Amino acid sequence: MLSLLERLLRRMCVGNFYFDPGLPSLCMYWKGAVDRCGHGRVKVHGHNLHVRRALFAAHGVALTPDEHVIALCKFGWCVNYEHLVVGTEKEARAFGRFARLGPGDVLMAQQMIANGEATAKHIAECWDISEALLISAMARCRLNDLVFKKAS
Repeated sequence: MLSLLERLLRRMCVGNFYFDPGLPSLCMYWKGAVDRCGHGRVKVHGHNLHVRRALFAAHGVALTPDEHVIALCKFGWCVNYEHLVVGTEKEARAFGRFARLGPGDVLMAQQMIANGEATAKHIAECWDISEALLISAMARCRLNDLVFKKAS
């Protein structure tokens, strides 16, 4: 029997049509069932789940109902785990499709922290997001081909 992650990976396809230089890989799209908005759905233990939430479950991350999965690439159909972070509804709006923040902003934040111009806490406060989300987003984005590991 296939694991949840194996089941999900069988229905994910790499799209060669979008690549953000700040993200480590191409977007991926879902080849399985979708809801009326085009978001991937999968049945897990008898429950119909959003594919992004199922990906976190497959990686051992339990999400609460009030946690939202945010795609840093801003594409609603992307299911690439490397593009996904978890935040609140307000933070999802800050990084969503028509939002003010994106991978370029995250790279700028990394540069500011690396140069000692700001701290992760200060940037998160300015952007009105949690420091945990900022650090998670920085871990997903690349700065000079290095993955950000720690914020001060």
